[in-house]
Amino acid sequence: MKSYFTLIILNILFLVSFKSTGQSNIYNGNVYLNNQLQVNQFGNQQYTQVNGSVEIFGQGITSLAPLSSIETISSNLSIQHTSIDSSEGLNSLVTVNDLTLYGNNSLTSLEGFDSLETLNNLTIRSNGNLSSIDGFGLLTTINGNFYIESNTNLASINAF
Repeated sequence: MKSYFTLIILNILFLVSFKSTGQSNIYNGNVYLNNQLQVNQFGNQQYTQVNGSVEIFGQGITSLAPLSSIETISSNLSIQHTSIDSSEGLNSLVTVNDLTLYGNNSLTSLEGFDSLETLNNLTIRSNGNLSSIDGFGLLTTINGNFYIESNTNLASINAF
């Protein structure tokens, strides 16, 4: 019983110290979002920073708008096999290590990423209905690989 109360006290102290650091808008760990409800719930937390990767995967995902508060992802952002038709919601993103958009067949235009400044790797691959890429206005550096391939309907790139 004594150890149970000690555990409760330690949990309360941890929560108080975490809250007092002002880091309530930072998520530590990898994020896996597999349906729209998960995207909405994660977005409702209004995180501005994710210390880890963000993996968004699943045909049931139709909008990234709930993620509009995210400014920094310390590792990778991968958006694969979703039903999104735009990248709306990611306009606040300033920093991410690697960005991958793959197999999003409902994606017709890639607009936004207006705040993104630096990437290590960028891959835009096999998005069957992607017809235009616009945005990326502040992107000045890609330190590694840069792939735009197998986007069979891509007609214009007004970005970078």
